Amino acid sequence: MRASHVFSVGSTLPEILAPLGEIVANLRWAWHVPSAELFRWIDPELWEATQRNPAALLDRVPAARLLELARDPRFVEQLNKIDADLRRHKTASGYFQLSYPKENYSIAYFSPEFGVTEALPQYSGGLGVLAGDHLKSASSLGIPITGVGLYYRDGYFSQSIRSDGWQVESYFHDPDMDRLVSSNPAHRFVIPLGSEVVHVAVRIAMVGRIQLALLDTDLEENEVPLRNISDRLYGGDVTHRLFQEILLGIGGVRALEVLGVKPDLFHMNEGHAGFLTLERIGGFLDAGLTMAEAVEATRATTMFTTHTPVPAGIDRFPEALLEQYLGPYLTLRGIKLEDFLGFGSVSAPGSFEEFNMANMGLRLSGMANAVSLEHEGVSRELFSHLWPALDTTQIPIGHVTNGVHARSWVSPEVDELLSKSLLDSWPEADAKEYDRLLSINFSDLATAKRAGKLRLIDEIERRRRGGARLVGAELSSSAPGAITPESLIIGFARRFAPYKRATLLMRDKERLLRLLRNPERPVVFLFAGKAHPADDPGKQLIQDLVNFARENGVSDRFIFLADYDIALARFLYQGCDVWLNTPRRPLEASGTSGMKAAMNGTLNCSILDGWWAECFDGQNGFAPLSAPEGLDSDEVDDFEAASLFATLEDQVIPLFFATDATGLRARWYEMVRYSMADLVPFISGARMVKQYTDELYVPMARRARALFADGFEKLKELSAWKSKVTSEFPGVQIYSFEVASGMGSPSPTNVGSETQSYESRELHIEVSAEGLSHSDLVVELLYGPVLVGSTEFSSYEKARASYTGSYITHRELDTGDAQSDAKEVHLYRVSFDCKVGGTFGYLVQVFPYNELLAHEFEMGLRIHS
Repeated sequence: MRASHVFSVGSTLPEILAPLGEIVANLRWAWHVPSAELFRWIDPELWEATQRNPAALLDRVPAARLLELARDPRFVEQLNKIDADLRRHKTASGYFQLSYPKENYSIAYFSPEFGVTEALPQYSGGLGVLAGDHLKSASSLGIPITGVGLYYRDGYFSQSIRSDGWQVESYFHDPDMDRLVSSNPAHRFVIPLGSEVVHVAVRIAMVGRIQLALLDTDLEENEVPLRNISDRLYGGDVTHRLFQEILLGIGGVRALEVLGVKPDLFHMNEGHAGFLTLERIGGFLDAGLTMAEAVEATRATTMFTTHTPVPAGIDRFPEALLEQYLGPYLTLRGIKLEDFLGFGSVSAPGSFEEFNMANMGLRLSGMANAVSLEHEGVSRELFSHLWPALDTTQIPIGHVTNGVHARSWVSPEVDELLSKSLLDSWPEADAKEYDRLLSINFSDLATAKRAGKLRLIDEIERRRRGGARLVGAELSSSAPGAITPESLIIGFARRFAPYKRATLLMRDKERLLRLLRNPERPVVFLFAGKAHPADDPGKQLIQDLVNFARENGVSDRFIFLADYDIALARFLYQGCDVWLNTPRRPLEASGTSGMKAAMNGTLNCSILDGWWAECFDGQNGFAPLSAPEGLDSDEVDDFEAASLFATLEDQVIPLFFATDATGLRARWYEMVRYSMADLVPFISGARMVKQYTDELYVPMARRARALFADGFEKLKELSAWKSKVTSEFPGVQIYSFEVASGMGSPSPTNVGSETQSYESRELHIEVSAEGLSHSDLVVELLYGPVLVGSTEFSSYEKARASYTGSYITHRELDTGDAQSDAKEVHLYRVSFDCKVGGTFGYLVQVFPYNELLAHEFEMGLRIHS
């Protein structure tokens, strides 16, 4: 029988221990080792039993123990030291204050989930954990960010595995979670939802110096189902999902208002928060701007990060549903329904297929980015329909490769090793500092790695004692000895979705069993991850893994660990020797689990996709060959499974088990050491957040302030210019271009010789642009080598180098039609030189340009020869 209601009763701290309350109330303890060790000091067993939730720990610790600690001068001294350190962390100048001492901006970071700690389960997987790492890194760097999300009463589901291997989900509210957030009766507001009004409370979680605002509808003022809007993460039907996104977007902007936060920039971490743009457009309309100006003002202060590589990953809503629940709100804010629907249409406004949240996010953002170099190209292709006149290389989506918050994931031993070899602030250190890692002693690295491995083995044993529901398969009686520090432990942990191909090695079961049954070279595979509750194919993958292990008697070395969360992830990252990743290319946008593993000296063995395609150099890990183009999905899987087996059999396993005369795996740790020196500075969350700050946050905030100055003077000027260009550019034509001099080929006998000669070429280009000035346009020549057998430039960036046309004059063009007025033609001149032999191409392109634009191609207008 279950209780109908659950609540917590807090304990009273002795006055001398009062700083514990401040330390508990700030989630910095989730990554600050001394703080965590302080809580362990209070009661080691209770600390683990409460899943490292210090609020729950203090609720349950006996009063006698608190009095004992209050009389312990060593504990009190350490407590005061940590309290002082927390205060310094919240107020000290960081990267932002030192880099931009005269500037003061505020950034609002919206995300549907935040994974800060396992004790506050407001995350499902990579997106939320990345958002949590973003805030933690921002806190360490002093970046002025406020996080905005939802407060899910039941969090994400808890996973167990049935006896037949099938995933079972259960939801429950953990009242200990409520102790980690604060609330203020003044921080309440309402949002309209159709004909209803929803009451919203703001819960605050402090993440170092960063304030995370979480919106909660579980209030007595709300009737069901409105009360349940924030019940659970990614739960419910399409209507429930729409309610959550209205709450996050529109409610998030209003939450910032009641908190007194006035952001210069709104950062949308995926499209779930897209409705924030409506609230902001409405605010600008209230300030007296026209609709076009309000849209421009919103774009100037909004950026969008896309994480999806496929259309199926984008939220869509039917038009009728949007009209039902947003129609009255739009009327109230002065936004026409047609205009709103046009923001999310697949093509142009007026074509109302299902409303696409990513389309709206991109249309109403001044800057947009993907999350890896590989993903940048994928995203440009995916959203090319929004910029049909542009080549995909010109689509205004850049990239900031994801990173991870180092101290949230590294083991204490690795942290100590890096702190001694570099400096205590090694997560923020420049890449050049990491060369010093190459002098780390192999034995010290092996010792640090062994400590993490032993903890992982202990955790598996703890789960084994807990039974099959925790482990996912009946472990044999030999399980306690099946995994030792001498085993090669290969980990695979992430969301279970078909494209991630967790069962790729099972395409050749006999070959896999030979690996698992080799007593001379013991190999263990550990799997963990949750399938979305509605994803039966993902659940089938889990069942296949569990049943394969059981049916073949390898449950002690081919193990599925249930209920994957941040805590289990740390054990795996710190204890595995190899991190396996087998996505179907190009469906891995970035992937960060391999980054966290690499931080701990775990070598990656991954298909070249996402971040690994950007970082792999042949020496910092392993990369099975990818299948050639032209194969169907089954053929790709067969090819890449065979390639993965070859990589494991010929590279990974022999290298791991090779030892020197002293028994040390010197060659293995040589690769580990190089991998850490090469990868850690790049995959650090500090690098990621610095890049966001330097390339996006600060430039966008500066531009917005310039546009908004003097009563939006420059913004109104830009909006009027865009209106003019949008109207007139369809009439722009490249009327003619001709060679003014020297189009002959260079002499083969001269090119490349000491007396090399080349001919200068000059093009005269005539562009008819009625209604537009020559200053409204850029006329550009693209020139350079082309790929063999193709007209594609081998490098678009190099082809663009220094070939912008110079305006000469204009003239009237006689149309030959007595009934028509003469057209004005602008004449441009551009010169280029042919310095080497080969096959070259050139192309003339014309596009509108204004120095006030955020991106030269943001309007998506372009013609070419």
